[in-house]
Amino acid sequence: MTGVVDMSEESRNKAVSLLESFHEREQKIALLKYELMNFPQASPGEVIDGMGFGHSCELPSHSGYISNKTLFIALNYQDRAEQINAETLNDILDELGEAERVQNRLTYYVSILAPRQKKVIQRFYFEGRSWEEIAREVKVAIRTVHKIKNKALDKLAAFYDFSTAFQ
Repeated sequence: MTGVVDMSEESRNKAVSLLESFHEREQKIALLKYELMNFPQASPGEVIDGMGFGHSCELPSHSGYISNKTLFIALNYQDRAEQINAETLNDILDELGEAERVQNRLTYYVSILAPRQKKVIQRFYFEGRSWEEIAREVKVAIRTVHKIKNKALDKLAAFYDFSTAFQ
């Protein structure tokens, strides 16, 4: 029985942590989306132009001369730059996808709470309202708001416990 209690307590702590980091994750998602939309990539022309300074030591230097070695290096550099660009884009996509999955799961779980539980969780964690404001809105004592919050956190923990069975 302690395994179930430990799992539920672990899930409750996870839910609290996810709720407390909700706004940070929203900012992270926004930043990752910006980086994805404005990802600077070196064009092939820029790479080759950047390598155009080289020349062979065996041949006299002419204005505009590019040795075969320089072209080979430029093409290798271009391939490596494309590989780095692709890896960086994949890293951004992976991080964005994971952050969105976590955020979407959390907001969905909150959305299926009982109406008062949902309101209390949303007002406090998502909107940053004080317990006093929430108590006035829900028309209950602050102590009752905390009880509603605790029941909501237990329910969120149960949702996370349930979902771990499928992972």
